[in-house]
Amino acid sequence: MNVISMNGKKRLAEGALKLASQIYREFSITLDPGIEFGVVFDQAFWANFGDRLASGDLIRVRTHDNLVDCYVTVITAQRGGAVVDLWPRLPQEYEDDGELADSSRLKVVPFVKGKPAIRVDFQPGTLWRVIGLDGSMIARDIKLEEDAIHVMDGYLKSLRMVMPSPEEIVSEAKAYEEAEAVKHAARTGHAHAQ
Repeated sequence: MNVISMNGKKRLAEGALKLASQIYREFSITLDPGIEFGVVFDQAFWANFGDRLASGDLIRVRTHDNLVDCYVTVITAQRGGAVVDLWPRLPQEYEDDGELADSSRLKVVPFVKGKPAIRVDFQPGTLWRVIGLDGSMIARDIKLEEDAIHVMDGYLKSLRMVMPSPEEIVSEAKAYEEAEAVKHAARTGHAHAQ
């Protein structure tokens, strides 16, 4: 047993703490220019290594330009490929259909200028990109919105945060626009009609 009870409190048992290198292996890859991050979730991508990987192994995945730098964990592996998912992974009781459900333990992403601080958006020069909590780009040059959302979801999990509800996003955007209109009216001397 790895957990024992002592004076009514749960404690980690002697010998339960092990070096990670005794349990799983860690690898690293750098994706070539022009290779989309989302390709790592295709089982066939790992075809040349499926028989060398094992469940629980971690793989650090970086794009050549360091705009994506994260870990995936091997779920299953066999000759011909491997199934991976973003790491860290949380226990099922913290997840509901792939989204974090226990928001009482998670912080909600704050708003900046009427938008969630963490978000995906599209710009012609950067394609789909993920904007981080501090406003910097976490990832860019992502061709598919679904791949950008997947990267954002992993980033949110790593920060133990959840997105505001769609209703909150709409309400905050409206409130921000109204506040900006009032500021503009005050600067220009024009009355703001509500």
